[in-house]
Amino acid sequence: MTKYFNFASDRRVHALLCCSAAVLLSACGGGTTDTGNAQPTQTAATAFHSDTNKAAATVVATDSSTAVTDQASAAPASDAPADDTRLLATSAAVGAPTATSDNLDLAGNTPTQALAVTPDATAICNYYIAPTGSDSGAGTLASPWKTVNYASAKLSAGKTLCARGGTYYKQAGNIWHSSGTATAPVTFKNYPGEKPVFDGEWGDTGTSGDFIIFSGNSHVVVDGITAQRYADQYGNGTIDLHNGLGPVDDIIIQNSTFIDNGSHTAQDHHIYLATGTTNVTIRNNLFIRGAGSAIQAYHSPASNGIKIYNNVMIGGTLKCSASRTNYCSPTARQHWGMIIGDAKGTQIYNNTIYGMDYGIDFSYGTSTTGPYVVKNNLIVNSTSAGIRVASAYAPYFTSDYNGFSGNASDINWKGANVSAAQFAVTTTNERHAVKANPMFVNAAASDFHLAAGSPMIDKATAMTLFNTDKDGVLRPRGLAFDIGAYEK
Repeated sequence: MTKYFNFASDRRVHALLCCSAAVLLSACGGGTTDTGNAQPTQTAATAFHSDTNKAAATVVATDSSTAVTDQASAAPASDAPADDTRLLATSAAVGAPTATSDNLDLAGNTPTQALAVTPDATAICNYYIAPTGSDSGAGTLASPWKTVNYASAKLSAGKTLCARGGTYYKQAGNIWHSSGTATAPVTFKNYPGEKPVFDGEWGDTGTSGDFIIFSGNSHVVVDGITAQRYADQYGNGTIDLHNGLGPVDDIIIQNSTFIDNGSHTAQDHHIYLATGTTNVTIRNNLFIRGAGSAIQAYHSPASNGIKIYNNVMIGGTLKCSASRTNYCSPTARQHWGMIIGDAKGTQIYNNTIYGMDYGIDFSYGTSTTGPYVVKNNLIVNSTSAGIRVASAYAPYFTSDYNGFSGNASDINWKGANVSAAQFAVTTTNERHAVKANPMFVNAAASDFHLAAGSPMIDKATAMTLFNTDKDGVLRPRGLAFDIGAYEK
């Protein structure tokens, strides 16, 4: 896992030509060590590296094992994290991107998502961008702008930038330039009923291969966009959040799709939270194939207040046939669903994670004071372990009501592989875990909804943080929440 941060170098020159001198002179990076995972000391504009990658392994389709504990018919006890329901009910889910050879699922099919009823766009959108727009335009529906980099600077608190449908190229290295308030965030979203696809072509625009960089921003919502084939030689994130230029606080990323992001050599992540980001919510998203992880929280100073729920994360080999400037190996595959390191407070609920080396990994970084709460997640076909927890994280880690199937090991606890049942006996965790075939509707076609009779139905604990699933279906529909991203 090779990571670089270098605002001071020429990797940002292309993206920062329109920015202030203060931006150009800023540097981002951390000074962390993790000798147990071969992580050398990191400084600004230098690299740290971990060679923990494993060779690709065959993904097993089913698991015939039984539940860990006796599952009563009554609803499980309620969990009560801090409430954060802002904007959840107002966001429209978007459909899958246009079918191309570069955005297909595990079986070569285009992933699908439920479409919400299309509201009146004029009641939602204040400004517009379009693939055929121009930054010399007025930003109106009739005269849209073209680039996120330009348009984001025009937003004030409470305003929304809508992206018209179609494919956007040459949009790498965007610096987000505006902030909202706690009650009036700025929003970047899809035009209602349309599907904007931002295609980075694996660095075809140069070395600044990130899609959007948040730094010195607060109260921003990203909603209903698709970002695919973003990567650069420095190994950052498709959406990159860090406080190199100032605090990053209250960012929501929701209802979006991330496909085939990252180069094999740099192992970029779909979303990267680094250096002190706070109060970030990542919900209701679809992550398909990445060279690193779907979400990584790593670097010091530690991030805090991270909420990750109702996401679907699908591993697999990247589709690199159209790779351009940056090398993308045809054997590059995703290794992690999530890496959580240097993130002091993290809540991870009701995600479905399929076909990784490690589903959720707590083994990197130096800020390990927690708390880390992992509940209601469905982790399937991990070639190493469903959940890995290093010794430093163990005192601050809590997990329960998770579902496991087909993993080489359910848990790697302080370096030892254990089953969910063994974990429940030796710790206070996973007393209500379910280990069984989840009975997906069609995993080969990336349909991870639960079929009738699934042992994951009604086996999760209730949440006050949210009351819907990834599709917007109300939870619970039966006696209790279902395990995973979808409610049957």
